[in-house]
Amino acid sequence: MTGIKERKKKFTYAPKKKVGNRPTLEYCIEHADDLAQRLVNKWGASGGDTAPLPADFKALLELACRYRTAKQNADAFRAYQTIRPNADPDRDLDALLEQEAAKELAGREVFAKACKDFQDKHEGGPAAGK
Repeated sequence: MTGIKERKKKFTYAPKKKVGNRPTLEYCIEHADDLAQRLVNKWGASGGDTAPLPADFKALLELACRYRTAKQNADAFRAYQTIRPNADPDRDLDALLEQEAAKELAGREVFAKACKDFQDKHEGGPAAGK
């Protein structure tokens, strides 16, 4: 578990900046949770599965859902470890948490990149919160 905390402390993203109306990749990574929620809200407000949405929007929504699932899985492992603080160290559980945390980070970065690309293409899409 300490390896993850140490890596998180060492790993920092570039400053959060926006270029005009469009967010930078770093901004999208930092705010991936909020951007994913906005995307799901927009999807739901437009009628969900029955709405005729563009293919690139549906692809971005799929990435958002995959990221959120990976985050939920990693959070569940983290929560489990916090409820057993006095238990003997479990290397297998620690390894699983490392894997889930890596999946979460990878999913976050893939979603953020796709969100930025979508925003750049559509100027005014879900990354802008409009």
